Amino acid sequence: MYNQRIINTNKDASRFCKGGISVPLKLNVGDIVELKKFHPCGGNQFTIMRAGMDFRIRCNTCGTQIWINRPDLEKRVKKIIEKE
Repeated sequence: MYNQRIINTNKDASRFCKGGISVPLKLNVGDIVELKKFHPCGGNQFTIMRAGMDFRIRCNTCGTQIWINRPDLEKRVKKIIEKE
């Protein structure tokens, strides 16, 4: 039929390669990530405790642990602070 081109309208185009296929972020255990939305305690920095298809992250403010799947976490990441 018609050749349709996939146009990337995402502001963070560095995460995408040709054809609009998403490349997973490199998130490792021990990295600190800053999320777009704040946790109810007021913090938005989390430490990655388990990496894979699902992530376990811990709030650096109150210590609450949260399970979140990879696509949801990648959408919410604002900045990655590597472990020191």
